[in-house]
Amino acid sequence: MVLYQNFVRVMEKYAVFEGRASRSEFWWYVPAVLVVGFFVGLLAIPLLGLTPYALYILAYAFVLAIFTPTLAVIVRRLHDTGRSGWWALGFAASAVYELVNFLAPSGFDALF
Repeated sequence: MVLYQNFVRVMEKYAVFEGRASRSEFWWYVPAVLVVGFFVGLLAIPLLGLTPYALYILAYAFVLAIFTPTLAVIVRRLHDTGRSGWWALGFAASAVYELVNFLAPSGFDALF
């Protein structure tokens, strides 16, 4: 129940980058995302009969759906620990890098 409550609390603050997130709010959100992602992937194969490429697209759609709330809770947690939210830039940059590598087969080289 705590897992669900913290997941919903983070989703209610979808794009709130100010304020603070408690330790329990952050650390209960992380396993909630893992559980939801696991079941999305686990149930997508038998129920939808997806090909591997379609499963990748579903996985990236899930990542895009949780990107903003995850970034927001990371920033709020950093504020709670007395750090700037700009520390979360590394997370955002790595997520964008992975997305570009997925969409462009030869990675960043294809963009330039």
